[in-house]
Amino acid sequence: MDCETHIWDLRNLRSRLREADEFLKSLENRAKVITGKGVDLTCVTVDDLLKMMDECGVDVAVCLALGFKKTFKRMWVPNELVAEAARRAPRRIIGFGYVNPIEGEAALLELEHVALELGLRGLKLYPLEGFYPNDEKVAFPVYEKCVELGIRNVAFHMGRAAMPNLRLRYAHPLHLEDVAECFPELNIICFHAAYPWIDDAVAVAGRCKNITIAFSYVCAPITWAPYWVFEMLGKALRELGPDRICWGSDWPTYANVKEQLEALRKAKMPEELQKKYGFPELTDDVKRKFFGENMARILGIETKKLV
Repeated sequence: MDCETHIWDLRNLRSRLREADEFLKSLENRAKVITGKGVDLTCVTVDDLLKMMDECGVDVAVCLALGFKKTFKRMWVPNELVAEAARRAPRRIIGFGYVNPIEGEAALLELEHVALELGLRGLKLYPLEGFYPNDEKVAFPVYEKCVELGIRNVAFHMGRAAMPNLRLRYAHPLHLEDVAECFPELNIICFHAAYPWIDDAVAVAGRCKNITIAFSYVCAPITWAPYWVFEMLGKALRELGPDRICWGSDWPTYANVKEQLEALRKAKMPEELQKKYGFPELTDDVKRKFFGENMARILGIETKKLV
């Protein structure tokens, strides 16, 4: 299971909005550096997503709606686009919606639309747009509405920003502690292992059993900087055990999914890191949970039915 993938269609924006063109160029340049191949990311379709999944051996993917209205003058990935993808492949694509808590009542109305009309299974929040996750006036009404609507899975972008006009201070994992404690009904997914604050993410998750650390995008360097990945995984495994970590590609922004998975499936925790830091071995049981069982449990999916 891939806990973070994306589709979008910016064909009508790229040619007339400089910010959209610059952002897409940055993603395309990154993909070329990683894979050595040129790619056009103006439009990424559900068929593209399914093709990637087939080629890489991914059974189920979570597909996320995204905002960035200030940059794109509309939602980057509308909730309706994600809902259509989930309808196209209901056994393989799980849709998470998006709202911006800063929008107040409009965000709550959109959340009702996400849950009751679109049938999306979770929510992705992007604090870097300008709110603290533990802001009781701004963010807590969204969590309360999630509980009311039966949305139990709430993912947060944590850590590094994708755009220069965003502020890192909003995306520190320490802000998730209050959320997790005040809303124990929610499954909180901390995306990107909150890099560069992996130690803080692990500390918070150690206190809050409803937080799962998603290693989305941060495993991409396994093909060129494996020890960087091993140290992050090792810290989480040593402190939390294997039941609250999961893998994600952040495709298509990180395009080496096949090579990444091949390397991770074969990976063994270096003995020197085991001896020096007490990191556990990457056993088959650990990998099975990391690659899907943990996320399946969160989403209420019976893994046997995927076979």
